[in-house]
Amino acid sequence: MRYPTEEEAVEILKKYRLPKEIVEHSKRVAEIGVKIAKQIKKAGHDVDVEAVRAAALLHDLGKWKYLHNKKEIGHMHSCETGRLLAELGWPELGAVCEAHFGVTAKEAKQFGLPNPHNMMPDSIEAKVLYIADKIRPDSRNLKQIIEVINNSRKLELRYWKLCPGFKEKIIKDVTRIWYELEKLGMKV
Repeated sequence: MRYPTEEEAVEILKKYRLPKEIVEHSKRVAEIGVKIAKQIKKAGHDVDVEAVRAAALLHDLGKWKYLHNKKEIGHMHSCETGRLLAELGWPELGAVCEAHFGVTAKEAKQFGLPNPHNMMPDSIEAKVLYIADKIRPDSRNLKQIIEVINNSRKLELRYWKLCPGFKEKIIKDVTRIWYELEKLGMKV
């Protein structure tokens, strides 16, 4: 399957008028995601590096719709990204992007997401995106990522109050997926 190139993906982000910070974040996620995907591929596993690159660049595309309403960005943009990418002809890429939020159908319903369904990262590409999106300059290993999750006031206000137990679930999911990717060859 042909995915948008980096240039095409950035043009799509610009078309939807996403702020420079989101575009730069997406480029960082793509850089990290591609690095991880290449490590996994080099270790002999089947991973579509170009799908990871495109998904990482476009995973926050749906934020365009919620820029005026910051409260909804977190739990609605993944669905909007999936919808837009399906409309643009990349439904598989949309599914990978939806999974970067990492919620079950039950949690999607609790968050009030449209068309609640399983959005857990199941494919290697989705797992790479999920982890790459959590890595920041100040949190480049599992312990630091968990510290950010534990101490983020923004996450507490946006998610933890809407879905009790979600913080613990995210930490568990991040830890599980991190170790799965390490077994496949990830070296961050």
